[in-house]
Amino acid sequence: MQATPELPSPDRIFQVLQDAASQDYVVAQAASAQLDVFRTIPGVFYMVQMAANERNLPLDVRKMAIFQFKNVVPQQWRRAALYPENVKQDIRSGMFRFLDEPDDIIAQTNAIAMAKIARIDFPRAWPDVGSQLLEVIGTNSQAIYINSNTDPRALLVLRRALGALNQIIKELTPAKIPLLASAVLGLVHQVQEALLPIYGYATATFSNNLSPETLASDDKLNHIRIAHFTFKCIVKCITFMWHRTRVKGFEVAEPVVKGFFGTAVTHFIALSTLRSSLFQANLSQNLIQSPTQSYLSRHVRLYGKYFRKTQVYSPQQFVRLPHCRELVLHYWERVVAASGAPPTTIQDSDNAMYPIRFLTQALSIFKDALAQWSPIRQPDNQEVLPREFVEGAIDLIVNRLLLLDEQDLEKWSEEPEEWINIEEGDSDAWEYGVRPCAERVLMTLATQYGDYVEPMIRTYLQRVREHPATDLPSIIKQEAVYCAVGRCAHRLKDIDFDSWISQSLAQEALDPNPIYRIIKRRIAWLFGRWYAERSLSQSREKVYEILVHLISAQGEGSDLAIRLTAATALENCINSVNFEIPVFHPFITPSLSALLQLVADTESQDAKRRVIRSINTLIDNVKEAIVPSLGDIIGPVTQLWQHPEVDIPLRGELISTASSLIKASKENSAPLAPIAAILIRDCLSPILSVQMEDDAINLWLVTLRNSVPNPNPTVPDIFELLPTSIHILNTNLDAVSGACQLIESYLLLDATRVLQLQALPLHQAYLQVYKTAITADVKTVLGTACMMVQLSVDGRLWAEAMHTSGFFAHILSAVIEDRTKNDNTLVLVEFDNIVDAPRRKLVALATAELLATGNKIAVERLATSEALNIWLDVLGELKEALEQRPGEDDQDSPLILYWKQQDEYVLPDKLEDAAETLEFGRRQDLFKRDPVRNIPLKEFIQQKMQQAQAVAGVEFQAALSKVDSATIASIQKQLS
Repeated sequence: MQATPELPSPDRIFQVLQDAASQDYVVAQAASAQLDVFRTIPGVFYMVQMAANERNLPLDVRKMAIFQFKNVVPQQWRRAALYPENVKQDIRSGMFRFLDEPDDIIAQTNAIAMAKIARIDFPRAWPDVGSQLLEVIGTNSQAIYINSNTDPRALLVLRRALGALNQIIKELTPAKIPLLASAVLGLVHQVQEALLPIYGYATATFSNNLSPETLASDDKLNHIRIAHFTFKCIVKCITFMWHRTRVKGFEVAEPVVKGFFGTAVTHFIALSTLRSSLFQANLSQNLIQSPTQSYLSRHVRLYGKYFRKTQVYSPQQFVRLPHCRELVLHYWERVVAASGAPPTTIQDSDNAMYPIRFLTQALSIFKDALAQWSPIRQPDNQEVLPREFVEGAIDLIVNRLLLLDEQDLEKWSEEPEEWINIEEGDSDAWEYGVRPCAERVLMTLATQYGDYVEPMIRTYLQRVREHPATDLPSIIKQEAVYCAVGRCAHRLKDIDFDSWISQSLAQEALDPNPIYRIIKRRIAWLFGRWYAERSLSQSREKVYEILVHLISAQGEGSDLAIRLTAATALENCINSVNFEIPVFHPFITPSLSALLQLVADTESQDAKRRVIRSINTLIDNVKEAIVPSLGDIIGPVTQLWQHPEVDIPLRGELISTASSLIKASKENSAPLAPIAAILIRDCLSPILSVQMEDDAINLWLVTLRNSVPNPNPTVPDIFELLPTSIHILNTNLDAVSGACQLIESYLLLDATRVLQLQALPLHQAYLQVYKTAITADVKTVLGTACMMVQLSVDGRLWAEAMHTSGFFAHILSAVIEDRTKNDNTLVLVEFDNIVDAPRRKLVALATAELLATGNKIAVERLATSEALNIWLDVLGELKEALEQRPGEDDQDSPLILYWKQQDEYVLPDKLEDAAETLEFGRRQDLFKRDPVRNIPLKEFIQQKMQQAQAVAGVEFQAALSKVDSATIASIQKQLS
């Protein structure tokens, strides 16, 4: 037994921690290795915790100690050998000694470690962790707010205890295990009851006499911090209850949640109004940037996070909570005030009068409330928002919130690719910008209050059409109107889009004047949106022409933002349900030329990926019409692939391009196979394989499934990679399924060539998987081997390799072993475990074929009735018949099987991607040639028994005479 390492001295531990904090890389690395050794020694990290709490040590050493403690101890906490119960008790107690820690980083790290340990120990081993912290909080809060104690230590301890409690609640509240969730419910009840009075005291003390003169005082800062941390704890508790108000056993939480929400709305409106009044008092820059003002801004935003989480969980219940109407309208009032304020007051900063994150919270809450407050959801006589309010909101959004500001135009000009990526980014990005949020509010208004929105949008549009924009301000307003039209396209049924295109949009899009660039980008976007929502029949050719022009146009009248937007719009048009290849056919070549040039002109990887995605959509939709352009596409794609700075996401899109080209060209894809082989090899290289192996296999499968047999094997093709697929099967147990799909596709393409080139390595790979893989993978490999046998026209191609590799012997080893235990086993072990009807029939066919050889052992075993019983079972299960047609020979009539309808063929789920490929036809042919499908079992058994009798003669009759008469009678009845 290995001896336990000796516990190092405190001085030794201090020295290692000091070295670990060193700026010398060599020293720090050596110390890190020593700390890894310390992890295995019981008691060391209790001493590390003590070092972190030793105030006389250098601060960097103490920080290193607490970091090590936090990273190591929670991970090993369940290991009793390292942390016996007495040590755990000491560590738990030691964490409370950090509650008066002056350094924020050390205190926060200790709180995180405490929470992680509480997550493991609560409620069984550490049931009073919450009570202990609440006792500290209660004692110090009473000293501060009841006894008016101004001791700085009491404020510090209260703040640290609240921080630790916040971390613990954060760690515990996601609990889903019923026992733990029930214990957490008791804790959160206890916490919110204890903290609500403290929050009231802290908020009142902070708000009382708050003015520009008192804003920078330490006293105000201390109390807003306490209020902030207290509220964070309470909010987590209330949110936990809110998510469980409908769960059995948690109903008691509902009145608590509703009561708190109403109180929170009142506090929030007061604090939000207080903050606005401070800014209206013309605060100095120093006061605006003061910690107290920053905490107040964060605190107001924390309310917004709570309200938003509450709303997202249940929008229907949210609008029924107390004072919800006042809350939503207050948020809207803040938005209205911000829309009329100078642009400099709206920034992504807590020091701004209107922080962007506050405004996006306001718009998001307003948007989801609108979805509940509408004539659609309310009775006719209970409309929540009157028409005047809705029309005012629409006017505000279109004429103020949707306008591009100076920052937008500046970013557009300086970094058009980056700006467009943000502007047209992921669907969730709208929650982080005022203008995108406002667009979603407008869409919700159009859906819920369409009767109010439609006439207003039509009026705005008519106005800009009658008075064309001539300067930048009017162009920005026109752009906002076009944006509104696009966002509300799903409701604007009466707009004649075809005439709008011919009368004004086409001229504006083709105008070379640089001032119209803003309008051009929005027109391209509008085409994409309108195609996604509406059907255009008369103007499709004109739209394609305009978009191709915008993609290819360069010079002062265009820029990359316009071209990228047009590329995305063309993608949306092509991907619409009304897309028709004949209509788009004249634009295939110019579209591809423009898009490929745009790929070359863009610099960022994201922009290139956006354009490549548009090319892929075009290829997927025009299908075989892309064949004449194969050479034009594959050259730039391979050139871009070979660029060393191309990132993984862009390479993934390029792989999709190659896949799309091969799928579309099918039997014409032979010239693409060598290119695909290059891409696949690169993806499987050590540099890319971790991230792109799946992409490589998918492209590989697409190439194989859409290939035709190569009449000239000297010409390079996808068979270059056959050894690689076998190597993957042989060495990568995680990729057995994918490797078997590849090998099956190779076999279906040209089984003879596969076996001529790689018969022995293939069977060696089969054997390796059979020996080492899980049962499911072994079954997959056996299925592939069965397909190989079925496809091979010459059994000699696989027979020798199957024998030489040991694969066949290994398959039989289980049968041979069972034969020593049970002399009644012939070919199959536990035949009754086979539930698949075709496989049971296959075993019956094989048994009859084996008997027909006249082999002495096979004939002798006939006496055991094993073969007869298999035949009886299968004959009784199957309902086969030859379809009788007048004037036709029975032998030429198709066989009807009860488990398959005639000509029916369904691919396994994992092969659904092969449904529209050339391989699908090959699989159909194989299926139709399957002996199980074509051979009538009854006639086959009769024929093989006659052959056996002819070959074996006396031995056959002798074996048959040993079978009991009942079995003989049954088999005769079935075969008659």
